[in-house]
Amino acid sequence: GSCDPASSSTQKVKDLCEGRNKCEVQASNSVFGDPCVGIRKYLIVKWKCQSYKKGESLEHTGKPVVMDCKKKFVSVEFAAYGIYSSDNSFGLQGSCTPAPSSTQKVIDLCQGKKKCEVQASNSVFGDPCVGIRKYLIVKWKCQSYKKGESLEHTGKPVVMDCKKKFVSVEFAAYGIHSGDNSFGLQGSCTPAPSSTQKVIDLCQGKKKCEVQASNSVFGDPCVGIRKYLFVLWKCVKKPVFAGTACEHSGKALTMDCGSRSIDVIFAAYGLHSNVNSCGLKGNCKPAASSLQKVKSLCQGKSQCSVQATNSIFGDPCSGIRKYLYAKWRCTS
Repeated sequence: GSCDPASSSTQKVKDLCEGRNKCEVQASNSVFGDPCVGIRKYLIVKWKCQSYKKGESLEHTGKPVVMDCKKKFVSVEFAAYGIYSSDNSFGLQGSCTPAPSSTQKVIDLCQGKKKCEVQASNSVFGDPCVGIRKYLIVKWKCQSYKKGESLEHTGKPVVMDCKKKFVSVEFAAYGIHSGDNSFGLQGSCTPAPSSTQKVIDLCQGKKKCEVQASNSVFGDPCVGIRKYLFVLWKCVKKPVFAGTACEHSGKALTMDCGSRSIDVIFAAYGLHSNVNSCGLKGNCKPAASSLQKVKSLCQGKSQCSVQATNSIFGDPCSGIRKYLYAKWRCTS
């Protein structure tokens, strides 16, 4: 029969299970809502079992989660501030749904650093459940990347040169990402939130790419403070491309694989994340048909453009400005 899956299916299972050692989820309207009344439904889930480094920190103790990757770089995979599970180091029980921004907050603080500490504190994450003692759990990997830095006003760019392979951008920050930088810059300047996406837009899938540390590229995240650009990347045989198109901008998301074919692997029309190149924030679950719609328009073509518009995807949240985000590969 016909029953489009609940648009929140993946996010709901992530909220319930991500980062746990074991997890059970019922196929139930009480969990997912009812995407098609009167029709019997089933739940399908695909997952991987991953090995991560793990740290926990208890509120009000002053002892942070410490991520120390020595000569490698922190790659944050998951974080939860609240009572994520009763199976914790502190014996905390009860109900406290973790702050929804937990993972993004730890990424903002620690991604791409060699060492980072994060306190379990309402001042960092907000208070997801007033009056209940909480803890922070973080899972991360220590990764090896190629690294480049560029100082503002010098004219010397970050140069990514992968020879016969292709650039895969892992992380970028334009501001003062860390006091441990090649230029001795100190102080407070939160990097431009669109830094990574901007470098992806410029360089992903190229064999060689140069990016200047400049306000003209990234905007100015802190006026009057000298900044630098920090980029981490890998050289890979088959890169994943990503692109964004903002609703009402008139600019489409364009995929160009030259003589090869487009393979769409992800698409979301709504507010996939509050970190995006459109500068949009809020709550809007992406349209359930996003991936299927982009596949129907672009799969197997060498070039394809898709507008971020309700006329293509339907309107997953009326009155809220949305964007389209997609990932794809180029295949032979």
